This record gives sequence, C-alpha cells and structure tokens, in this order.
Amino acid sequence: MADISQLDEAHKVIDRTIKEFGRLDVLVNTVNNASLMEAKFNGSGDDDPHVFEQYHKIIANNMHSVTYLCISAAPYLRKTKGSIVNVSSITNNETGSYKFAYCMSKAGISTLTKCLATDLAPDIKVICVSPKSDQ
Repeated sequence: MADISQLDEAHKVIDRTIKEFGRLDVLVNTVNNASLMEAKFNGSGDDDPHVFEQYHKIIANNMHSVTYLCISAAPYLRKTKGSIVNVSSITNNETGSYKFAYCMSKAGISTLTKCLATDLAPDIKVICVSPKSDQ
C-alpha cells in the first residue's frame, strides 16, 4: 500500500516493480476515489468550510499521483519502448455541480497525456482514455 500522491511513494512503487519483475513495459494510471469528487462551493457564503482541503485532496489524488508515476516510470519505459495509459474521464470536457476540482483534475490528466506524448516520443507511447460513468 502506498500514497502515490506523494513523490517518494510513487518512486518506491516503481522501484519495487522493477525489483520484482526486472522491467516495466506498461504503466496504466486508473486513479479514482469516489469519495473525492465533490468540493462544495457555489459562492453563496454557506460553502463547505473544508472546500480547500477537499480541493487539495482531489488534485493530489487525481493529478499528482498520475504525474509522479509517469515521471518515475519514464526511464524504465524508455528502455523497453513501453507505453503509458492514463484514464481520465468524460468530465474533462463537462461540468457538474460541486465537481470543479474533479473536472479540473481530469482535464489536467488529459493535458498531461498530450504533453507527455510529445515529450516522451518516439520511445514511449502515451495515450489517454476517457470513459463515461454509467451513473
């Protein structure tokens, strides 16, 4: 178990993988935590007093973890001409009540993917899938 929203923990996860398997061919980032979707804010003055705390948790969970794993894995994926698959969400182009931080974080994953696809090419293929929830 690791808190991959922390850079040192993300490094440890990748290092353990290399130690166990000797190589890395693909990294699939499927980060989601249903309890971290809402940061209640509507500017009415009666907003959730923990909106900033919730915002930081959502960004750390959804963006920092993906970014840290990609950065940590890149040297190993370059050796194997591997791939990164980031899972975003259809909400990267949509909005929802109290979901500004969640939507923002998923849009960030989509943009990160585009940037990494350019920066890591041609050795590492980077793609993003954005599924829609059944709910």
